[in-house]
Amino acid sequence: MNTFDKWLKAATETTTTAAVADNPQPLKKKKKNENKYDGRTREAKKFVERMLAKKAAREEAKKNVK
Repeated sequence: MNTFDKWLKAATETTTTAAVADNPQPLKKKKKNENKYDGRTREAKKFVERMLAKKAAREEAKKNVK
């Protein structure tokens, strides 16, 4: 048996037992940032204003549908 075979056998033995979690933890939900754009430059401020206006229009349209 050469060294590669020994290495491969050792690698498969260690990963099979260590890969199984004893206490699986539930996945955490990502928190949404309310304000993704800060508007530090003039162009960014205009962009943020346009995005907020479009968002407000969409929300208003949803309210007026029913």
